[in-house]
Amino acid sequence: MQATGNDFIIVDAGEVQQVDPSALAKTLCRRRFGKKIAEGLPADIRNNKEVIQAYFGGEHVA
Repeated sequence: MQATGNDFIIVDAGEVQQVDPSALAKTLCRRRFGKKIAEGLPADIRNNKEVIQAYFGGEHVA
């Protein structure tokens, strides 16, 4: 994918348990209701408090 430039993949929230986007990209962008809530390296996204709140509904240990 990287040889072609800027590509993107949309993963439906209902499928997030079946697909690991961090295995497909160097950087990730997380959105909630169309608004970007985080962008960066997979490790940074996993530890982002707003992402944790949006996807798990509260504190979650990764």
